[in-house]
Amino acid sequence: ARGGNRPAFDELLLRHDARMRALAFRLVADRHGMDDVLQEAYLNAYRGLGGFRPGSDFGRWLYRITYNASIDEIRRRKRNPLSAHDAPDVAPGPRAPPRP
Repeated sequence: ARGGNRPAFDELLLRHDARMRALAFRLVADRHGMDDVLQEAYLNAYRGLGGFRPGSDFGRWLYRITYNASIDEIRRRKRNPLSAHDAPDVAPGPRAPPRP
């Protein structure tokens, strides 16, 4: 995978995908956010393969990248809590009157 073999990289991701999904979902608590985090994390991992030390644990390395991408997503949401991605697709209906 370090040499640019995309199928080899894809195989590595498949081996660790369930664990990374669980981590991202646990941190961002949102399926769409989880998907965004994983896309960013996997892209960052692919770009950073040249810096991966041979003999190191790929799963740990990918876990840390996914964790960092999750924290970045959480920070982004705090800066922009009403982004178009998070906004509801439909306008809210009328509210029921409060009960006495």
